Amino acid sequence: SVVLYERSDVLGGQLRVAAAGPTREELLDFVTYLEGELRRLGVEIRLGAEAARAAVLADAPDLVVCAAGATPQPADVPVSGGGRVVTVWDLLGGVVGDLPSTALVADDGSGFWHSISAAEYLAQRGVQVELVTPAPGVGLAIPHESARNVATRLGSAGVDVRVLANVVSVDGARVSLAEGFGKKHTETEAGLVVVRTALRANDELARALEDAGPALATIGDASAPRRLNHAVLDANLAIRAFDAGRLRAAAAALS
Repeated sequence: SVVLYERSDVLGGQLRVAAAGPTREELLDFVTYLEGELRRLGVEIRLGAEAARAAVLADAPDLVVCAAGATPQPADVPVSGGGRVVTVWDLLGGVVGDLPSTALVADDGSGFWHSISAAEYLAQRGVQVELVTPAPGVGLAIPHESARNVATRLGSAGVDVRVLANVVSVDGARVSLAEGFGKKHTETEAGLVVVRTALRANDELARALEDAGPALATIGDASAPRRLNHAVLDANLAIRAFDAGRLRAAAAALS
């Protein structure tokens, strides 16, 4: 038997945030499929339940799989004068509130979907967007088959792109930038600055359960913030390792 703890009142975690980006809605199909499989297989789902050490051990599990995700870190940008700085996770998570007429999205150079989705999300809502990245181009980590479409959509939406640039500080609506490897300092204006920040693995439960008795596996972002395919692979390998261990134990008992 399997018990699934979910802190939120819905399943999906970061996938629901990612799916808020334009053209990314189909990510929810994966959530829908897995929800159906959980119910088909009779998994007990506990929504709104924190998987604390005592609660987990009270279930007397043979295996604990920690898939607690990761927490976005605050934006590391000096802010003064009432400037508004939020993270891409805040924006796509729907907690930003009223949107201004202008916004600047600051990529961290990783070049994946987060900043692209934030820029498109804002542009779809009538915001004039400037996308800034320290990389020599935007979306460099996006699959090649999607890159051209992304460039076309950004251009059609009127998103301005500034490469080889970093946000230095925000003072009201004035945004200071360092361009050209930091040798050139410029300013632009934006009523909102959206920053792609790092994620910190939520590994507290895994650490609390070390040497507690049950077999333990930490997967996905709780192990190291990465991508969906890594989380699926982690889970597959964890269960295969657990099954292999049970088979070895059974063989040893028969020998």
